[in-house]
This record gives sequence, structure tokens and C-alpha cells, in this order.
Amino acid sequence: MSFRRLNAFVFALLLLSTVAYAADPDAVEGEETRVKRVKAGAHEFQIDIERFGIDNMYGDREGFSTYPHSVTQLVLPDEKYGSYSEPGFYYNPWEPGEPGVPNARCVPFGWSPEAIGNFSYLAHYNNANDVVCYLIVVWGPDPEGGFDMDGDGKPEGQCLVMRAGSQAQWPDPLTYYENGQKLVLNVGLTEE
Repeated sequence: MSFRRLNAFVFALLLLSTVAYAADPDAVEGEETRVKRVKAGAHEFQIDIERFGIDNMYGDREGFSTYPHSVTQLVLPDEKYGSYSEPGFYYNPWEPGEPGVPNARCVPFGWSPEAIGNFSYLAHYNNANDVVCYLIVVWGPDPEGGFDMDGDGKPEGQCLVMRAGSQAQWPDPLTYYENGQKLVLNVGLTEE
């Protein structure tokens, strides 16, 4: 093959890969890069939840915040503060849609192919029915990833676990509710 033909071949290959990347950057990204993007988006999403908690502190019990009962509360416009998050929350490269546009969704607790890159939001309530702490579990591409959270001896498939709330309100063991279903979880060994 002549040098000129080799240069033309390399140029064509670079052009095709550039066009493919421009059309769908996720098609050429590796799993590790996708996981990093999802984790970064989930951290920004957690900031939205914390803003909600700060704005909704209950005055007669200073120092405690009430978090949303459901992530749907974050996208509904509030008369005083507006909305806290946009629909889709953060960009999930495993979900169909336009690259970079938020499209993550809240899914039931537990790994599944549909859960990859999405999250579960688990709320913990005090006796006054206030959400005083919460857990966000972001699901990774590997069903054997993460660590055992529900005591069955097997990892759950999560790539990130974030929790927040008043330390004084955290029971032992941690009990969360998802759509009325009680979950008792070990989250003391969260990983980044």
C-alpha cells in the first residue's frame, strides 16, 4: 500500500470515528467513563435534594430539615423557590435520548437491566412523618458490583450510594420505605 493510500485510509478512518462520536458520543465511551458521568450527575442531583431540605427546614425544630417524600417534588414548581431539578434529573448514557439531556429516572430498589445508570430514592421517616434522612442508590452496569446492602450475602449492583440527614435520626438498622414497602438495609459501608 502506498504512503498516499495509507494517509487517505487513516484520514477516512478518523473522519468516520469523528462523525460517529458527534452522532452518539456514548457509542465510543467505555463503561468506566459512563459510570463516572452518571456518578457526577447523581452528585449534582443530591445537591438539588439538599437545597430542598434547607429551604424546607421546619422552624419549631431548628436544625432538622425535611427532605422530599418523592423526587417528583423536586421538579414541581414551588411558589416560593421554583423547581429544584429539571425532569430527568441528570444525564444517563444508558437511557435512550439526546446525549447530554437529563433522562435519569427513579426506579424500584434492586438491580435490573432497566435500572442501569438510574437511581432509587429511599426515604426514612421520623414519628412525625417527616423525611429526616434519605438514601440514593445509583445502579451500575455490573449486577455483581457494589456490596451487600440487604443482608442476602450478595452485592446489589450499585455503583454509588449516597445518604444524608440528621445523624441523630438514623436508626439501627436503617429502615427505608419505597412505595410503601419496608426495606432494612446496611449502608454503613458505602463506596464512592
